[in-house]
Amino acid sequence: MISEKVQIPAAAVLVIAVILIGTFASPTTPDNSYKNRGISVAGLAIFYTALYLTSANRKRIVWRTVLVGLLCQYVLALFVLRTQAGYDIFNFISFLARYVRRNTLLIKGSC
Repeated sequence: MISEKVQIPAAAVLVIAVILIGTFASPTTPDNSYKNRGISVAGLAIFYTALYLTSANRKRIVWRTVLVGLLCQYVLALFVLRTQAGYDIFNFISFLARYVRRNTLLIKGSC
């Protein structure tokens, strides 16, 4: 079993490795170069660093929640952006949201 002191740093290394491999492993295209991907990863790091630095009470940050949330968000993004099934599912959800919104506006407009 991994000791409690090592769990969070090990999880952070794992999450960073997943993000870097997932970001840089796929082939490039003219509008999706390694430079653009690097800028995106750097922006993510800067964003999390800024949030950490501006935190009022850094000791109360639950890093397990932060890391799990970041990993889940990244895996979901890979699923949606890199698979046809993910794209189709979220396209359908988008269609339903637009349909409900349009019909809600029609009902409100008729009253």
